[in-house]
Amino acid sequence: MTTTTITSLPNELLEGIAAAVPETERTLSHICRRLRIVMLGTPALWTHAAVDLHVKGSVEIFELYVARSQECTISAILQLRSVLKDESTRDLVAERLRQIVRHIDQIWRLRVVGGGQLMIDSFRDLAAPNLRRLEVVKLGHYSWGGAKLFLGGAPKLTFLELHDLRLELPIPRWAASLTHLELRHDREELDGNSETLDEILVQCPLLVYLHLDIGAMKVQRQFHIPSLKSLFLVVSGHDDTFDWLATIDSFDTPSLTEFAIDGLHGDHIFELCNCRSFPRASFAALTSFCFVNRCACHCETSIPFPDIDTTSHPPFGLFPALSSLTLVNECFAPNLLRGLVVPSSDIWPVLGTVTLTAGATAAEGVRGAVLDAVRSHQQHGLPLPRFRLAPALSSPEDWEGHGIEVEKFEPAEVLDVFRVC
Repeated sequence: MTTTTITSLPNELLEGIAAAVPETERTLSHICRRLRIVMLGTPALWTHAAVDLHVKGSVEIFELYVARSQECTISAILQLRSVLKDESTRDLVAERLRQIVRHIDQIWRLRVVGGGQLMIDSFRDLAAPNLRRLEVVKLGHYSWGGAKLFLGGAPKLTFLELHDLRLELPIPRWAASLTHLELRHDREELDGNSETLDEILVQCPLLVYLHLDIGAMKVQRQFHIPSLKSLFLVVSGHDDTFDWLATIDSFDTPSLTEFAIDGLHGDHIFELCNCRSFPRASFAALTSFCFVNRCACHCETSIPFPDIDTTSHPPFGLFPALSSLTLVNECFAPNLLRGLVVPSSDIWPVLGTVTLTAGATAAEGVRGAVLDAVRSHQQHGLPLPRFRLAPALSSPEDWEGHGIEVEKFEPAEVLDVFRVC
């Protein structure tokens, strides 16, 4: 049996093998020696290292992993969650950082959590020839300014995820190679100031995946990103003056297939899906629309639902390839379903999948809208979409009597994409 085979065996099988072996002291000692030889002689087992910079001995353990990983590149997590209360502690942590960053050539994935400016500045002027993935998470009890990272170059970097941290201008040259970018920010820091965001997106022409927390920020430029496949926007926290349609129109993404928005209200969603034209943007390849509200919204009690005629102009006219619609915790959910998913003619666009969850007050209305959708599809001879419903809506007794099969889904599947670290 090879080393690779041994290390890939499931725990249950290993336990069974161990249980079948005579438990003599000599046998167990032999097994332990063999296991140690296998582990020490397998560099791939030493390629993930986590370091708490506040813990004594953490650097020595990290260097042990570096040595035993041999020629393999490693994934490293550096964290400092506790507050540096005095200068001596700060100096100690700074020295530990210096010992770690000298191994930057061997790191392919780096996750930095906390530590404030001390942590960020340690990577300012470095070159990281093998770094492909970088994640930086700010913690609230640390003071952070802007970040300048790896000014010496990171030619292989394709994945960047920043939490509550902004890159300082000018944007590093390695941004041009990014294919995956996530900027997850505090809305308070960014509202009304999009200069850095505009500059970052201009410098990233190869993006395939983009996640932006833009709040109510006014995007100043038009972004032509022909390679982009997935776009996730967080626009929560905006007021009535926020031009959400102009923000969406800023993204000219002809290859986009997946578009998810957190914070857009139900009336806005209905207007977007029934929009007749975009001055600049194109969503010809879009197959999946997802709308999420992480916070409960009750605006339907004070705002009227838009009165848009969908009889002569069915929805989704600007999204000809659309096949999947997801609504999670959206206000006006029953109205949205009747306006978007209940056909009123034989030329109504047919969706392949409709995924739904709704608050307790809207549950009955959503059930009624789904039944209306089924009857209307049958009446017009259209194929039924597949309905994926949250547990509160997917009780079998609600649907079996109507001959409808529904699939249960957990809202966390969608909400986790917009998690706040």
